[in-house]
Amino acid sequence: LCYFVAMFVALRETSALDASALYTTVPLISALVSMVVFRRRISALMAVALLGGMAAAALIIFRGDLSQLATLRLTNSNLIYLLGCVGMAVNPIVVKRCYRGEPFVYLTCWTLICATCLLTLLTAPRLLVTDWQGVAWSLWLGMGYLALFATALSFFLFQQGSVLLQPEQVSAYTYLIPVLVLMTEMVAGTTVNGSQVGVGVVGVLLTMVVMVLLPSPRGHDR
Repeated sequence: LCYFVAMFVALRETSALDASALYTTVPLISALVSMVVFRRRISALMAVALLGGMAAAALIIFRGDLSQLATLRLTNSNLIYLLGCVGMAVNPIVVKRCYRGEPFVYLTCWTLICATCLLTLLTAPRLLVTDWQGVAWSLWLGMGYLALFATALSFFLFQQGSVLLQPEQVSAYTYLIPVLVLMTEMVAGTTVNGSQVGVGVVGVLLTMVVMVLLPSPRGHDR
């Protein structure tokens, strides 16, 4: 909830490029917080994989030109978005810490119900004055997609992963997002320069291999 609210607030001023770059910090934040919460260390290989994945994702986002990172500024909107990223990074840690064996369907259901109630309270004044009949069908379809796939289904899978994997492993899968965006662009007919993003794609895929093959570290998970 913290992440989505921060995202929609920040994106009124934050560029998509800045937001994408800031989001690459989520797995690293998850690793650092989980070290404190679960009192364990991450392996050197895991640390290298996380840093490598972050750099590889940034290469894709900036189309191979990491010098563009110098243009990133911690404006108020960027700080709001970074706060949302911290919320997203802590999410798998909270799920892993608080999980007591309940069915994931129930866990997802109550998470969404609580989030909906909180958002409804925050947005009630605007909900009452919105012309719902004037909302275009394309927006309804977009909201339906966000509610069903980007929220309900992704939360269901995310929470299962949060229990079975380490938090940094769960968060590291977000490095695949730039790769999937590239694939979407290619399907849509957009020309993609392989020389600009090839190294980044390979780096992300290698990070994913490490995340899958590296055994989960032992420690205090609960």
